[in-house]
Amino acid sequence: MKKCMYSLILNEDVVNEIDRLAYERGTNRSNLINGILAEYCRMVTPEMHIKNIFDQIFSMFEGTQFLPAKVPNSGIMAIKTSLDYKYHPTVKYEVQLLHGRGRAEGNLRVGLRTQNSELLRVLADFFNKLSVCEAKYSPRENYEPFVFDGAKFVKPLDLGELGEADVTDVAATINAYVRVINDMLNSYFAGKYSCDEEFEKDYLNHISAMPIII
Repeated sequence: MKKCMYSLILNEDVVNEIDRLAYERGTNRSNLINGILAEYCRMVTPEMHIKNIFDQIFSMFEGTQFLPAKVPNSGIMAIKTSLDYKYHPTVKYEVQLLHGRGRAEGNLRVGLRTQNSELLRVLADFFNKLSVCEAKYSPRENYEPFVFDGAKFVKPLDLGELGEADVTDVAATINAYVRVINDMLNSYFAGKYSCDEEFEKDYLNHISAMPIII
């Protein structure tokens, strides 16, 4: 949705209360008023879509080995878990969704909390193999692989048009994709793949149940 600047004349007490609520919710005056008016007019803004997606993802991960956390008014959700490897290093999955073109798009960033060069090398090998599999089976003509940005492995996400009916599928896909990567990452560190063919076969088994192939 395109945003424009408008001038409104409001009661000072109303503005003060709006500012107080905006502060409590980690947003600003314009975003809060926009959301209130959209809700009153029974409209769903892109920000509401993203909030609904994150709310569903949060409930899917709640009570599991994953620790989800939403960053207010940022379009970002962080999901942490530990790797089944010595010292149990923390793996952080960071999902960012954008709302510029009416699509569910953004990026996924994956990082390992460690300075161990050997662990980081194995992690890089894993994402190289995963990207090869994804490129081979992706339904998208312009597949974009994971790229190391100097701190984390980053992959663009494009899950299609963002309509109300799509929210559940988008949330379920992100939830499933994080679990696929995490399961395979643990298997890779445990040395369960004796060859690239076994890695590819396990990848296909994992993505078969995903609502949308990323």
